[in-house]
This record gives sequence, structure tokens and C-alpha cells, in this order.
Amino acid sequence: FRFAAHRGICRFSRVFRFFDGDGRLRGTRSSACLHAECVLPFGRPANESHVMNTDVLLLKRSEVASLLTLPECIDAMEEAFRMRAEGRTLLPALAHVDADGGEFHIKAGGLRMERTFFALKANGGFFGNRKQFGLPNIIGLILLCDGQNGRPLAVMDSITITVLRTGATTAVAAKHLARRDSATATICGCGNQGRVQLAALQHALPGLRRAFAWDVAPGAAQGFAAE
Repeated sequence: FRFAAHRGICRFSRVFRFFDGDGRLRGTRSSACLHAECVLPFGRPANESHVMNTDVLLLKRSEVASLLTLPECIDAMEEAFRMRAEGRTLLPALAHVDADGGEFHIKAGGLRMERTFFALKANGGFFGNRKQFGLPNIIGLILLCDGQNGRPLAVMDSITITVLRTGATTAVAAKHLARRDSATATICGCGNQGRVQLAALQHALPGLRRAFAWDVAPGAAQGFAAE
């Protein structure tokens, strides 16, 4: 939102900024029809230096994928688990809503770092999507907020983070619980998660040399093994 004040009257207009995958500004667009007015207390002029930046970063799937790697996600998950054990997290919450042909699930929580951050992920799980509509079976968004004042900081596609985060959790568990000389893994289910799970295990267990792959569809397992 763009903020302006004159003689105690605040006016807000929404401004969208678009960035490329390298963070370079590619353009802006204003929505002049979206505005609101309010009167400042005692009619005092607004001091713009005291107005917090309210820009919200928008990230599409390809941008998230270009910015986050699996090793980075593994490190972040391990640190999040550690902070949870130390009592430095907001209490997480879950919600589930059944829908026609699918479901919605919402996961929320936060970390108390130098700043407190809150995140909410809302995903739809519609397992006929790919066949019927050419869409991912799991699809949704993540909202990141300032945990101290509620200000939205970013809205991003959830698919890449969902895939990597699930594999990263396995890597953290294997790092701390698996035998250090583990050399063989078995992957049950050879879709996207099967691939990221094996990659995560390879990262956590450098001695891994062999993997067995199983899937209800034999062709999927054979394709997985060929890769």
C-alpha cells in the first residue's frame, strides 16, 4: 500500500510490485479504485518516516524453486526442530476441511528469532486434478507475516516448499536416528515424494549406495530406477 497524508487525512492506494527470479523490479501497477481514508488523532499531520513499509512480496512457483535448495531446507528444518525443543516457537495449529472431490488442510506456526515470524500454509488436496484439469494434485499458498504486529510480508506458491520440507524432515530424522553406516534405502511410492525422499537420504547418509523402489504401478518404479 502507498501511504500519503495531508492535514490529518490519511489516504491509501494499493501498489503491486512485480519482481523476477533474481529479485529485480520488473514493473508496478496501481489500483486507484482501492483506497480508504481515515482521520489522524487530533488532526495532526502524518509523519511518513514513522510509517512502516507495507509492501508484500509475491513469489510464484518457479521463483520459489530458484531461491530454495534441498540442503538449505534441511538446515532450516533442523533449526526449526531445535527451536521447538527450546520453546522458541509459536504454538502450531492444524485445520482440515473436507470438500467435494478433495480436501483443504491448513498448517500454521511461528519462530521466535531476532524477529518473530508467523507462517500459514493452506493447501488443497484434489487427487484427480492432474488427470481432469492438468493441475497439481496438491496446490496452495503460504502466507508469511511479522509475528510482532501481524503485517503480511510475503505470499508464495506452496508446492516446492511442501515437497522439499517433507523430504527435509526425513533427512533430519535420518541424520540423528539412522545408523551412520547405512548403505541401503527402500522407497515406497515413486512419485515426487519418492524422488525428494531419496535425495534427502543421500544428503543425510553419504554412505548410501543402493536403493530399492516400489510402487503400486510397476512402470512408475521402473521409471524411477532408470533415473
